[in-house]
Amino acid sequence: MTMAYDVEAGRARRFLFAVGLASVLHWSVMAALMGAGAGAHLATALGALAGAFFNYLLQFQFTYRARTSHRRAVPAYLLTCVAAWSLNSLFFWLFFRIADRPLPAQLLATSGVAAVNYLIYTRWVFYESR
Repeated sequence: MTMAYDVEAGRARRFLFAVGLASVLHWSVMAALMGAGAGAHLATALGALAGAFFNYLLQFQFTYRARTSHRRAVPAYLLTCVAAWSLNSLFFWLFFRIADRPLPAQLLATSGVAAVNYLIYTRWVFYESR
């Protein structure tokens, strides 16, 4: 194996770890807000915002060790978030039509979106960090 492969594999592992932590934060905020009486839609929306913010910080500092400016990375990241939300909806619709079960459909959609996000983050959002 080459050194470039090792670097990429390490980055992919850090990406998955960061996404996992951001997801835990999303779900935790959602659960706390629902426990406090907030509706599910508001709770998941606020949880998603918290998770997205935390994910940006983790990806910038931990996964990519970015040297680019936040002024450049934040707009690209926000655009990627909008695209990911749309892609998740499309993937979920497609996989739900095939599987007719929400959990497998969402697991497949999440996996697909994560793979696309990794490529976009690596090739565009945090590209200058290389």
